[in-house]
Amino acid sequence: FLDWVARYYMIFWLVGEIVNAFVVAAITEELCKYYAFRFVEHPDLIFLTGLDRSRADSEALYGGDQNYAYNSHNVSSNLKAGDDFDLDQNIAAGYSQRKDTHRGKRSRSAMQMGFNRADGDEKDEEEVRTLRQRAAAITTAMIGTAVGLTCAENFLFVFFFGGASSGGEEMAILIFRSIFPVHALAAAMQSIGVIHKFLEPAGNNGGGRFGVGKIILPAVLLHGTFDSILMGINVYIESAWGAYYKANNGREPDDESFVPYNAVVVNVVVWVCICLTMLGGLVWYVAQNRSQKQRLKKLEDQEDHMLMELAAMNSDGRRKRSYVNPKMVKLGGRDDNHEFV
Repeated sequence: FLDWVARYYMIFWLVGEIVNAFVVAAITEELCKYYAFRFVEHPDLIFLTGLDRSRADSEALYGGDQNYAYNSHNVSSNLKAGDDFDLDQNIAAGYSQRKDTHRGKRSRSAMQMGFNRADGDEKDEEEVRTLRQRAAAITTAMIGTAVGLTCAENFLFVFFFGGASSGGEEMAILIFRSIFPVHALAAAMQSIGVIHKFLEPAGNNGGGRFGVGKIILPAVLLHGTFDSILMGINVYIESAWGAYYKANNGREPDDESFVPYNAVVVNVVVWVCICLTMLGGLVWYVAQNRSQKQRLKKLEDQEDHMLMELAAMNSDGRRKRSYVNPKMVKLGGRDDNHEFV
């Protein structure tokens, strides 16, 4: 058995590095980035926390026990559940007063104007941003969080774990790690899932409960593939040196620049694989982002149409009657909409 393991040790080594890349590195770091983003408290992201009290806490009562209303699933469910909202007449009044605010667009939270806070002291401040603007805030915040993690990681690799022996080597490592912003791209890919969870209705584009696993999966695949390439090349280089030392009884090469492999081919393979990986992740994000923006635009149009209908209704729910000018009745005058003016 030991001879068999020794014969195929390189395969076991490679598999172990791939597992390390996906499980230890990718999953751990992507979870850290996701939860670091969720820890962020910022006015632009208040709609992710549930602290806007979109519904009274009493509506979270099930079986006599009150659920914690501010966990991510309850918040996303509240933001998505628009069918059973008790619409208040304030919505209609607010539409006519605020329809020109913030680029003339309305947002989903405009439907929440009529709800009181759980403590009954005051009403929530209305959200005037569109769904696409809130989605942009999510993406920006997640990328900012990832850039912070990248800075800390690069600092550790350059000055502590990089193995550089001079300032020039440290700078080379820093430049190489900065050329490929894998953390920022992975965070942008995560933002697609976060936006879907909190801003898109349940059942839309494969809805249902959208958990952390679904959110980080695309980012884990990108990050794990990126790290697997680097670790796999390292396995090849180390095994090449191991074979050289075994063939030469452990003797060091006379030429200090000698390497027991084709350095040009290795570098080309690494750069091509990494560039293709990054390009694949970027193409996936652009396609998903474009599709998601179209869905959010459609939701905004539906909300605007609903709010316009509400603004045209009286407090008793009946549509307002058009004013009839008696003189025009005698003249039989009508406008283009076939209503008396």
